[in-house]
Amino acid sequence: VSMMSLMYLVGKIAKDRAYVTAEDLLPQCLSDLGTTSEAVYHCYYEAYIRTHVVAPLGLPDTGFLPDPAKWARCAVAEQDEQYLYRLIQGYVSDGNTFASGGINGHAGLFTTALDISVMLHRFLTATEDDTYLKRSTIDLFSTIGDASFSSRALGWDTNTDRDGYHYCGTLSEATYLHLGYTGTQVCIDPVSGVYTSLLTNRVYPTDHGTSGGVRIAREAFNTMVHDILGL
Repeated sequence: VSMMSLMYLVGKIAKDRAYVTAEDLLPQCLSDLGTTSEAVYHCYYEAYIRTHVVAPLGLPDTGFLPDPAKWARCAVAEQDEQYLYRLIQGYVSDGNTFASGGINGHAGLFTTALDISVMLHRFLTATEDDTYLKRSTIDLFSTIGDASFSSRALGWDTNTDRDGYHYCGTLSEATYLHLGYTGTQVCIDPVSGVYTSLLTNRVYPTDHGTSGGVRIAREAFNTMVHDILGL
């Protein structure tokens, strides 16, 4: 039995026997008032994201472990062939993340196009006085560190040329982006002031295909936006 499978089994037993509650899975941040006037927060990863990333922007549909009442609004992801053997809707499709409780740095976050738009607009319009994210911080995490080694910046990829292919189409090469395994994508172009989000799903109904089709769709979608706006 793998460690992930063991984590899943232990977690399922604990949940089925009511040893943990929904509140246990989504704890609040705790704060201590030290010698400074500002509180020092102690948070689990999910609580930090919820408190300091999602809440300040007022994103009602962004977060981990969505309430079952919202599952009908979640896109059907794929046919689970690892744990539950049914269509996945309302919980993370990444097997390792599901087995470890539904929360991870690379998977498990649910959102909507509207919530994404609010966040990306904030990125584009940030100033150095912004209390959410400073302009200099955005410039830092969107700048390639070593182009001879990688096209990536800090946590983001960039729209650099890959043998004639661009993830974000004809948006500028200053565009920074993020790709999701299932086919999702966001692109933020600081030159034109345009951002895009593409919430497609290449793994439905099963994750047995290749990424070739979604690569074509990503480039074509962003090029179409660029052309329609006359950039």
